[in-house]
Amino acid sequence: MEFRVLGPVRATDGDRAVPLGGPKPRTLLALLIAAREQAVSVERIVAVLWGAEPNPPAKAAVHRYVSMLRRSLAAHPAGTELIIRDPGGYRLDAPSGKVDLWVFRSRASEGRRALAERRYDDAAALFGEALAQWRGTALGGADGDWAQAECDRLAGERLGVLEDSFEARLAAGQHGGVLDHLVALVAENPLRERLRCHLMVALCLAGQRADALAAYQEGRRVLIGELGVEPSAQLRELHQRVLNGDFGIAPGAEPGAVPTTLVPRQLPPDTADFTGRSAEVSRVLHWITQPPASGLRLCAISGQAGAGKSALAVHVAHQTRFDGGQLYADLRGAQGDPAEVLGRFLRALGVAENAIPAELDARSSLYRTLLADRATLIVLDHAEREDQVRPLLPGGTAGAVLVTSRVRLALEGAEQLDLPAFDRQDALDLLGTLAGPERTRREAETASEIVRLCGFLPLAVRIAGARLAARPAWPLPELARRLRTQRRILSELAIGDLDVRESLARSYAELGERERTALRRLGWLGFTDFFPWLVGVLLGEPPQYADEVVERLVDSRLVEVASGPLRYRLCDLVRAFAYERAEQEEPRSALFAVADRVTNAELTESAPRRRISVTQLSVAP
Repeated sequence: MEFRVLGPVRATDGDRAVPLGGPKPRTLLALLIAAREQAVSVERIVAVLWGAEPNPPAKAAVHRYVSMLRRSLAAHPAGTELIIRDPGGYRLDAPSGKVDLWVFRSRASEGRRALAERRYDDAAALFGEALAQWRGTALGGADGDWAQAECDRLAGERLGVLEDSFEARLAAGQHGGVLDHLVALVAENPLRERLRCHLMVALCLAGQRADALAAYQEGRRVLIGELGVEPSAQLRELHQRVLNGDFGIAPGAEPGAVPTTLVPRQLPPDTADFTGRSAEVSRVLHWITQPPASGLRLCAISGQAGAGKSALAVHVAHQTRFDGGQLYADLRGAQGDPAEVLGRFLRALGVAENAIPAELDARSSLYRTLLADRATLIVLDHAEREDQVRPLLPGGTAGAVLVTSRVRLALEGAEQLDLPAFDRQDALDLLGTLAGPERTRREAETASEIVRLCGFLPLAVRIAGARLAARPAWPLPELARRLRTQRRILSELAIGDLDVRESLARSYAELGERERTALRRLGWLGFTDFFPWLVGVLLGEPPQYADEVVERLVDSRLVEVASGPLRYRLCDLVRAFAYERAEQEEPRSALFAVADRVTNAELTESAPRRRISVTQLSVAP
């Protein structure tokens, strides 16, 4: 059985096309393929298939679609199952060589290794195998916001592999067959500077030096006109080499070799509609661009899930110029292993695969040697622990490092920025930017209510604005009405791959079992403000242990310190999330027993200072 998503979504058994049904089962199959070996939760599937407005039987429909796909894919060896149910959801269990997307990425990765090792012919062949997997626009037959976003992302991924392929082919002397293709691609993507570099090299190798210089001038005109920026250092350096007639010689390269990219530019795209945070942007820019008094320029941005830490870091990074380039790593989960990250960084800095040490300490030492006097900006996103970050810090003072994390990391010498939720005006500005400023001004009172119901959380406000933009006929009171119902507020705050529930779930998953239990029960009982003693009652543990649990919840940014001594707060979105988890993970009998314990503790005369409002004891948020 073979699966294809790089074109129409298809499954084939030999020459036989397997019937997959309509757009929703095709989208479900594409989602499982995109997740590779990771299980996809039923909640995620519902959000992808039905968007922010799932109908009540959506989960049952997911199971029907899975069953239908399983029946359609039944022509495989007896005793095997292709769609597996794991505790975390569903995943596709198919051989890696039978899924075109997986083959595409595997061959592209092998090609990049060959390119780093200057095995240009091998790299060109591997990139060719990767690109041969494409048979049209990706995810044909799938629908919805996720499918469109994933299609766009895959198209960008394919363009990056094309750029790698051109680099390998030009370095291998195969310039004759790429010039026309490059001319067309640069016309389609005039802002892709790496493509323009390849075009200039191909023109020079074809003896068209004047055309190469004209291509540079055209690129400079487009960049200044569209973005207001000069060409990158890499493009300017190549232009100078063409002027000097030595475009084919890179420092340290063999004679005749085409210069490869040794100045990494790995930043994700900036948020086009980045809004607010002017004080924070100025502060972080000052920290990472001013000459340090001593040591490394290091800034750690922390804040709750959905506060916009990554968006702020990337936005600031795009406003800086570091001649040594920019390195970027997402440190979430398995991809955050520091040895693996260092391997990727070293390859990006031009180190051949066979020259990269196996041990973490040796990799870190080589990395610091390369960056000792190099002005490089390093962005380490979604860090979870200090021991992830320390091996990735350069030893010199020429560069700078930006770290984002949900927890406040104890990094020596770091400037710390705790990123709060938006203030009301920034939240309204973002909502207006996305939904239309005239629309939010006309219904200013309702717009204020919407951002309040979103907890002024940037991610939640962005989702609300995107939903309004997708439904221009909706009056604002309709969205406000939906958000007022706390049992469904998290389902309303999801669109495409933006999902407040999933963002909170990542923080929840990192908690210990006692912290998860305390959070669930706080949410289920409907508490907003509370004292630490209450957590001891919820867990049936002594007060001193409760203090530790509360502090860990504060560190995770799921609980806030409220006004007054030893008083804490659960925001509405976290409370709604905790209520859902309690309903899913705990029997009602246990929850009612906890409610009885809390009521009895509240009525105990020996603890008058512990009193809480009994009206908070509700079984639904």
